Amino acid sequence: MEKRVELVSCLAMALKPKTLISCVLLMVSVWTRLHLLAAQDFNYSYWGECSTNQYRNDSDFQHNLNQVFKSLIGKVSTSGFNTSFEGKNNNNVVYGLAQCSGNINASDCKQCETEATALVVDKCQNGTSGFFWLNDGFICYDNHSFFNDYNKSEDTNVACNTQKSYAPAQFGNIAKKVLSNTIEKVLQSPQLFTTVKVDTVYSVSKEIYILAQCWRDLSPLNCRSCLSVGRSKIAGASRLNNINGTACATGANGGRYRSRHCAMRYEIYSFFNTFIISPPPPTPGEGPPRSGML
Repeated sequence: MEKRVELVSCLAMALKPKTLISCVLLMVSVWTRLHLLAAQDFNYSYWGECSTNQYRNDSDFQHNLNQVFKSLIGKVSTSGFNTSFEGKNNNNVVYGLAQCSGNINASDCKQCETEATALVVDKCQNGTSGFFWLNDGFICYDNHSFFNDYNKSEDTNVACNTQKSYAPAQFGNIAKKVLSNTIEKVLQSPQLFTTVKVDTVYSVSKEIYILAQCWRDLSPLNCRSCLSVGRSKIAGASRLNNINGTACATGANGGRYRSRHCAMRYEIYSFFNTFIISPPPPTPGEGPPRSGML
C-alpha cells in the first residue's frame, strides 16, 4: 500500500526533467499486472521495438520526452487517442502518440497507457525512438514526425490460433470477406474503430467476432492500406505463406494483426465489449519542420 501511495504521489506532482522516467520505472516494479504480459500469452502479449541510437541523460531530448509522456498519459483517456510533441529544433524534438483500443473504457485506457509507457521506458532505456503494443494500448515516440506516415513495408506482428475450422477453405473465404466488409465500416467511423459479429455455418461456434481499428492520425487511404495488409495476413492466407510465419494458415479459428498504425483481430468467440470513447479525436499538430531530421 505504501508503494501505491508513493506511485500516486509521484504521478500527481509537477514533473521535473528526470522525474517522469523515475516514476515510470517505479510502476514497473510496483504494478503486479505487468507480470501477466508474457510474450507467449495471446491475450496479454506485448510487442515493440526500440532505436539503437541513444540520447544523453539530462539532455533537452530527455526533458522533452518526459513532457511528451506526461501529456500522452494525462490526456489519452479523454478520447482514447492523443498526440504530443515537444522541442524547437531537430536535435531535441520529440513526437509521441498514444492510442487505446476502442473496446476499453476511459479508466482502463489510462491505466493501459501508463503501463505501456512503463514498458517502453524500461525496454528502450535511452533510445531516441520506440514503440510498444500491449493488449489494448499502443504508445510510440520518435525524433521526427510520424503522424500519418504509413509504410506498407514496416514491421508487423501476427499471432494465429493453431486450431482450424472443420471446413478450412470455406471458413477462410468467409473470414476474408467479413474482414473486407469490416474495413469499410472502420472507414465510416469517426473513431476509425468498429466491432462486428457475423453468423457462419463453417464455425464450431457458428459465429465470427471481429475488431478492427486504425490510429486516428491516419488518412482514410492509409487506414485502408494498413488494414488490408492485416486482412491478408490473418485470413484467407495460403499454407505456403504460413511456412515462414508471416501469415495465419487457411481456416485458422482466429488471428491477430498489429502494426504501428492499425490493428485487426477475429475469433470464433466474443473477446470484446464495445466502448467508443468520445469526443472525436484531436487534430495532430504539425510541429517543427521535418527537413534535416534524423
